[in-house]
Amino acid sequence: MNRWKCYVKKNVRCIILVISAVIIIVVGIFCYVYFNASAIQNKLKERICASVKEQESDLLEIVNECKKRGGNLLISDKENEYNSICFEDLDSETINEIFKTFKLVVIYKMNDETISFTVKPSIINALWDGYRYGFYYAEIDRPVNVFGGGEECDEEFSEVIHNMGEYWYRTERISDNWWFYESKLELYPIL
Repeated sequence: MNRWKCYVKKNVRCIILVISAVIIIVVGIFCYVYFNASAIQNKLKERICASVKEQESDLLEIVNECKKRGGNLLISDKENEYNSICFEDLDSETINEIFKTFKLVVIYKMNDETISFTVKPSIINALWDGYRYGFYYAEIDRPVNVFGGGEECDEEFSEVIHNMGEYWYRTERISDNWWFYESKLELYPIL
């Protein structure tokens, strides 16, 4: 019986040590990400911009496919209320590869000139609720607001949305016709 108590005591100590170590690591990662968010954002942007340049021919193939289909085409990785087309149902090796490479949520054709590619939320999105980023193809090769229906805009702007919060948007050229974008909607506190 004495042996059993020693064994249980020893294992409880090990479990407590493991749990404590995991908590310390998680808190450390959270603090690192929180205080280095802008550096992480820059790394994400650099990675996406480099990937767009590498995959430009495949991305142009997808842009042409979207233009060919007519209407607003919404290709997503799951069914939703917008009658979207799941990218896997298209049975296109190129589209499947692009979704995996860029970790996309959706490809959306806003109009005949602009097609946006929205990246899946990351740890940054969890820390900064309302933060979104991705890239888009703009036939007019000028900055557009992907959340404003593809209207031309300044490369960076912010505005107050009545009774909602402050909206910030920034876009930057990757290469001819390709742009990176990021936005954040900071909601007003509910009283």
